[in-house]
Amino acid sequence: VLEVPLEQHLNFIAAMGNLCSKGAAGNEVPESAMQLKSAEAHFHPFQVGAPRPEAEHKAIDEFCAKFAVGLANPKDDALLNLFAENGSWADPVGGPPPFVGKEKLAERITKLPAMDFAKVVEVYYTVSPKIFMCKTEVKFADKPKSFIIMDKFVVDDDFKITSAEAHFHPFQVGAPRPEAEHKAIDEYCAKFAACLANPKNDALLNLFAENGSW
Repeated sequence: VLEVPLEQHLNFIAAMGNLCSKGAAGNEVPESAMQLKSAEAHFHPFQVGAPRPEAEHKAIDEFCAKFAVGLANPKDDALLNLFAENGSWADPVGGPPPFVGKEKLAERITKLPAMDFAKVVEVYYTVSPKIFMCKTEVKFADKPKSFIIMDKFVVDDDFKITSAEAHFHPFQVGAPRPEAEHKAIDEYCAKFAACLANPKNDALLNLFAENGSW
């Protein structure tokens, strides 16, 4: 983690904002070659003034803890039983097609690596008690270090998973790291943050595809 003094960080954001809205030569920035097809903003609504539904958040916290336990020790269908009958699991996002239905999910679970532990680090709520994200620290038995998985969950009225999406850095579990692709993604995220803070001249809008959603 790179630690930057607050003043320096704010100056950087301001500079990026100017670059975002004006461009290097002082002109309006053209549309980015990499454009957003879909964006989803997850944050704690109570941090911006919404009331906090304590009971709903408690239920979500308990569910995330139960998922972490089942992930680390899925025997006796402890993990499988958290899914709805036609639930899906993208594991990992960007990898093979999601595993859909109890049969496919059961097959996927049998291939999970042995884990020393899985423990919840943080939960991200939304305005819906049926949609939330969970940051989990996981340690594979055959890896020297733990790593973070960010799971997005959608659950039904019975608190069964209808959709789960696992996000993590593949290179942390042995996959090669595509340096050029990751550099482009990092630069794009920095640009999005700068344009979010200073969206004038359609700087933020131009980051979206024509039919993009947010």
